[in-house]
Amino acid sequence: MTVYLNGSSIDTFWAGTSYLLCNAISQPIIASTGQFFGLQQLLLASLTFFTVGTILCAAAKDVSGMLPGRTIQDIGGGGIITLSQVVYCDIIPL
Repeated sequence: MTVYLNGSSIDTFWAGTSYLLCNAISQPIIASTGQFFGLQQLLLASLTFFTVGTILCAAAKDVSGMLPGRTIQDIGGGGIITLSQVVYCDIIPL
């Protein structure tokens, strides 16, 4: 990825770190708003964010163009991870 996008190892580090950082921030926020907005609506919004972020990453010509895509991608990814577990717990009683 570093060679293809003409970036440095620090740029690649931030591409991974921005993904994990946004994941850690977005999961509790999305989980707490899930009951208010509805799980289905938030899951569809999360899928949309993930898809848009993936398209931005695929269209990036360099690492600086990929970082916003990775950030948007993980806002959706954090929602998908969290909401799929919430839906699973709603379907299967403990």
